[in-house]
Amino acid sequence: MSALSEPTAAQFESEPRDAGMHRRLPSERELRETTWLSWPRTSDESGLFDNACQAVATTAAERGPVSLLSEPDQRAPSIRAVENVPGSTLGGACLGDGGPSFVLGEHGLQGVEWARPERSSLPRPRRRRGPGPPLGSLPVVRSTLDLGLLDSDGWGTALLAADTLGRNPGWTHQQVVVELAAVAGITQVIRLPHLLGSPEEGHGFAPAAFAAPGVVLVHDQGSIGHPDNETTIETVARLGRCYDAVGRSLQVVRVPAPARLREGNHWLHWTYLGFGLVDGAVLVPMFDDRNDQRAADILGSVFADRQVVGIDARPLFRAGHTIGCLLRGQPEPR
Repeated sequence: MSALSEPTAAQFESEPRDAGMHRRLPSERELRETTWLSWPRTSDESGLFDNACQAVATTAAERGPVSLLSEPDQRAPSIRAVENVPGSTLGGACLGDGGPSFVLGEHGLQGVEWARPERSSLPRPRRRRGPGPPLGSLPVVRSTLDLGLLDSDGWGTALLAADTLGRNPGWTHQQVVVELAAVAGITQVIRLPHLLGSPEEGHGFAPAAFAAPGVVLVHDQGSIGHPDNETTIETVARLGRCYDAVGRSLQVVRVPAPARLREGNHWLHWTYLGFGLVDGAVLVPMFDDRNDQRAADILGSVFADRQVVGIDARPLFRAGHTIGCLLRGQPEPR
């Protein structure tokens, strides 16, 4: 598979856009000032969960500034080259699920706070390189939408979690679309049919993610009888009927599910789409599974300009988290 090219600023501006759009929700692939890292609390006393978080933090810090968010009463771990930011209500949150977002617009970098009271405190922005005055407080856009998992291609298209309407009683899909357009410049919303897993199991993971504009990775659960098999079929079918914000049909790249299907009496919903991106690297979840290398090779081909770094993510997934949900990129102002 050939490398996928990133859009340049000139290409982005040349694409047909709604003339009224003045904000853009960047993708996590774009260069960043810093990477925000959440360290959720769990009941795990073995230390394995903290070890996995530390591996994510250390790997990210090798490639750029990392700011670790810790809660007011949380003792933050000390990690070389990682800046601790105490006193945040975001310290225990999954940043990829309702956490604050950053948008770029005519007035530069702005923050978006979604309607999650426990996750509404946007951190103070950080400066990436060299001396200079602090960036100061960001202009903040506040939304009444309780946003779940959302993945942006950076060009105005987003994949939206299936449970968003359930989290927003009284909202219609069209109202969600209008709100995302006004707040984040999203002009094409593709609602995924289901999440991997279920609310009854305490978590749900995204069955699809953008690799690049027009290219979508899909969790490929090929085992008939596994509950995620139907989700794979429906997700591929829906994406095959969709176009992005600039009118392109979507190329689907299947990423195999781990071969292991169960842990004890429970179905496993682990997915390699729980990867995280930092400048120069893709952090790929590893499960000590025979499909680990195959999935890493696929992700390495679609993110050809990044080093593939494997992280033992089993403790994260057992606690209902992914690598990607711990991370949020603060984009470089343009």
